[in-house]
Amino acid sequence: MDSYRPFLAGTPPAIFDGTNAYRVLDDLTVVDAAALPDRVLDGGQIGDMTWIVGHPPDGTGRGRWWPLTGRPTYTTEHQYWLFTLLDASTREPISSTPIRSAQPDVTIDSAGTVWVAATPRGLHAIPDPTMTEPVPLDVADLLDRLRTG
Repeated sequence: MDSYRPFLAGTPPAIFDGTNAYRVLDDLTVVDAAALPDRVLDGGQIGDMTWIVGHPPDGTGRGRWWPLTGRPTYTTEHQYWLFTLLDASTREPISSTPIRSAQPDVTIDSAGTVWVAATPRGLHAIPDPTMTEPVPLDVADLLDRLRTG
């Protein structure tokens, strides 16, 4: 395998190694390497979605603009990586969001909100629209409202 951080995700499960996804059989053998459209740096599974992190596409790789439909419209002064939610069974992109870490901590709450800790500034919700800045959770404000409320 050729990856910085291999991970297990998907339905049925697959081992992602950065450039391929290998199907895991019931007896835990691994078969059928399927090439990924672009290099994946990290990933995992939350609920019925797989999440991946990669470099923003520039149109020159084998995936061209994947997982986006074209040139990224997001611009920033800071370096960013592309956090993408995929359907766990089809691996089709659901949404992509610029984040500031190649190795985020990711979770999902009971309401279906995906949360990432991917910046030095705390926890962020992944928005539905593609290429939209993640929404920060103001923990201090939340604690103040709980204390006074």
